[in-house]
Amino acid sequence: MTDMSKARDSNAFYSGFWRLFFRWFGTGGKGWLRNPFNPDGPKVTLRSYLKLLNFKANHRKVDVQLVLDPNRDAFGRVKNGIPNRVVAYELFNKTKGKIKTRWYDTQGEQFHTKLISIKYKNYSLVFGGSANLTRRNLDNYNLEAELKIKSNNNSQFVKEVEVYFEKIWNNQQGHYTIALEEYSDKSTIKKALYRLQEWSGLSTF
Repeated sequence: MTDMSKARDSNAFYSGFWRLFFRWFGTGGKGWLRNPFNPDGPKVTLRSYLKLLNFKANHRKVDVQLVLDPNRDAFGRVKNGIPNRVVAYELFNKTKGKIKTRWYDTQGEQFHTKLISIKYKNYSLVFGGSANLTRRNLDNYNLEAELKIKSNNNSQFVKEVEVYFEKIWNNQQGHYTIALEEYSDKSTIKKALYRLQEWSGLSTF
């Protein structure tokens, strides 16, 4: 079996996102998701699925769209944009714009939604709960509660999730999101600071 870990990522538009947020956690731990290669095999972790999307020689089309909080306000205080603004710039730059990001246009509040929707050919997986999608939250630093729903793509639930996302992404029936350029930040100092905070755990994200 060939070790592909040192090979170049062929799925560039997802790889940057995976490497920044999830690579550090590995794939170990007690699995709770169906094994994608063998229905009767041992269950795997969510991190295994996220890594699978980055596997080498991957020629499948993956469309990634993100709506992020601009880290402008938190509990009545003005923030410096870490980590989302720097990360959004990195994702855009490293994937040449293939990972698409918009900001929720907050006005003193926070866009605190934690929702992942993954659409396959015949069904969708939707994850939601209290955990931020960061190392501190996903690596057992906090006690979180998450919900996984698997449903047919034609189900009412999946359609409602898609309608919700399209509504805020395209500003349908109101104003919700703004373009990436409004807040993306290429500051080297902020990048170094957020990496240090992520590594050390000395952060609130």
